[in-house]
Amino acid sequence: YNNKAGLFVIPLPYVKDGWEIFMDNKKIDKVYRANHAMQAVQVPAGSHKLLARFNERPYQSGFRVSAISTLLLYLLIGFLWWRERKRTKKGHGVHKEEMKDAR
Repeated sequence: YNNKAGLFVIPLPYVKDGWEIFMDNKKIDKVYRANHAMQAVQVPAGSHKLLARFNERPYQSGFRVSAISTLLLYLLIGFLWWRERKRTKKGHGVHKEEMKDAR
């Protein structure tokens, strides 16, 4: 409860299009940056319920790209390891070039 209207600083990092702030179940469109890193909202006098919810939709595509890239990297490493192992088995643990030098 507050006697006067004021600015309520929310100790959550300011992320443009990241956090959605609701007051009394209504979305607040104007969220201010406070103290260079946090966010703040105007709150009228009286008793109010504030809710902050992170909107992850803009970040889901980035997560998918990262996950697919990581998977492709592991597949490439696995393929290169498999190819090297197959190559060394043909020469019984020694590369063919090294076998020629040994003769």
